[in-house]
Amino acid sequence: MDTLLHMDANVAQLLQSADDVSYKSHRGRGSEFAGCMEDTRVNVLEDLERWADDDTAPKVCWLGGMAGIGKSSVAVTFSERMDKKLKLGASFFCSDSFRDANREAVERHKIVVIDAIDECANQSTVESLIKAVLTLESDIPLKFLIAGRPEPQIRDTFLSSPNVKVVQLHEIPKDHVQADIRRYLENSLSKLAMDEPDWPPNNDLSILLERSDKLFIYAATAMRYISDPRFDFKERLQQINALGSTRPTPSQTGPLDQLYNHIMSRAFPPSAEEWEVSRRQDLLSAVICLNTPLSKAGITSLLQTKKSATDRDLSQFLSVLAIPDKDDGKVTIFHASFRDFIVDPKRCEAHGVDPSEGHYKLTVKCLESLNTLRRNICGLPEDNIGSQPHDINNTQVIQEGLRYSCLHWASHLTVTLTKPLAVPPTLLMLLSTFVDEHLLHWFECLSVLGELESGLKSLENVREAVAVSSLQ
Repeated sequence: MDTLLHMDANVAQLLQSADDVSYKSHRGRGSEFAGCMEDTRVNVLEDLERWADDDTAPKVCWLGGMAGIGKSSVAVTFSERMDKKLKLGASFFCSDSFRDANREAVERHKIVVIDAIDECANQSTVESLIKAVLTLESDIPLKFLIAGRPEPQIRDTFLSSPNVKVVQLHEIPKDHVQADIRRYLENSLSKLAMDEPDWPPNNDLSILLERSDKLFIYAATAMRYISDPRFDFKERLQQINALGSTRPTPSQTGPLDQLYNHIMSRAFPPSAEEWEVSRRQDLLSAVICLNTPLSKAGITSLLQTKKSATDRDLSQFLSVLAIPDKDDGKVTIFHASFRDFIVDPKRCEAHGVDPSEGHYKLTVKCLESLNTLRRNICGLPEDNIGSQPHDINNTQVIQEGLRYSCLHWASHLTVTLTKPLAVPPTLLMLLSTFVDEHLLHWFECLSVLGELESGLKSLENVREAVAVSSLQ
């Protein structure tokens, strides 16, 4: 493994050890990482286990398929089975903000699972990682299961090697997939009315199954919508089944778009006040554009809203966001297909998210937060500052919203400056105040957080962005 990681500095950075990205950390989050329901995906899981046990099989397996088809669920369940057999060396479950990984004792085991590799922000680094694995696979005592959408770079890199086992979930016969989805829907719907023997109605189940086609994410999102305890589940099932009958294909997301658009229309009802719509839109935009997920408390702090407003607005998106009960749990997108939908104006009919506008608004919020900084934010005795090390609980002094602003304002500003438009006066004023009055305070915070080096890198990125922007 050391040889692999030293081959490319970017790859090494991608796989730095950290928390919260192993399959175990995602098992109970209410996201797409929940794993396969019992007695579903039987054939594909057995095929993968045979590959794992066969010492003569290729050392690399690519688990591919379109968005929402169930790659992550398969990867989680496979990881769990390998873990029980003491064969799991590591599991890396990525996202668009993925920077970290959780490594166990790789040397003692055989299987490394990397999921959602297409969601990593730096695709050139992803390509380097795949090439490194393919180049060194014959020299290391490991097997790699790598799951991800068949994006052109990823697909071409895998298919360029003759020593790759390819499993494409969208090529599994439809009747096999539909049998699994039907089992999931029957099980989930029956729990809503366990005392009714004729529930769920066969006709309603058949319509829901037809609209799901091969997409597990349609069935899963529909169930999150139907089972919202604030509403009548029978009425919600009828609403979804009345949406239409367009059938999805690999290049068409008709029913899923209809479902997402219906959920958005309920989140932004015509009766909502203009200020309420604006606040809710800003919250959704922030969740979509944040570099790393924040808790409800962190979102409230960063957006400068009230906790009750954040809770109320987030509750409108229970079908598409994973919202923990605890205030310190991270708010995440339920599935990457919703991000694809919400940023595409051709698919999202109303209240979509413009990433450029989202990054601009986050830049403003971050700078507003940073412009509240002061000297000696930790409140140390003046005669002791710098004279000796201090034991500082930085999570109490620099809370989540401010911490995020310290670490990510430059990233959002860099994205904002890439727009070929004049920089808004509000941003110029905030930036001028920060540079003139709070730059040293920011460095103090970075020092407390142990992030001085990343701060210097972020300033260099801003300098390069300014050089090609309208600020120059």
